[in-house]
Amino acid sequence: MCYQIYDFLDDDTGKKKKFNRLDDGFKRYAEEMKADLNYAWYKEINEVRNRIIHGGYSIKTFSEDGRFLFQAYDLNLN
Repeated sequence: MCYQIYDFLDDDTGKKKKFNRLDDGFKRYAEEMKADLNYAWYKEINEVRNRIIHGGYSIKTFSEDGRFLFQAYDLNLN
């Protein structure tokens, strides 16, 4: 969802990967607003998601009791 929002707002659609553009944007925001953003956890979750998606599955991500959970399924919805 962060990628989709950022893609909508970001005018720089150059060759830089979405994650890197998003990461750079968050860093700039944190510097400008003098905010302490800690989103390192997001990179780890994104890597898990990418391994699942690029392995031929679709996923639904949700949060339950403060934990991120993934429901993975194939084209037959198994």
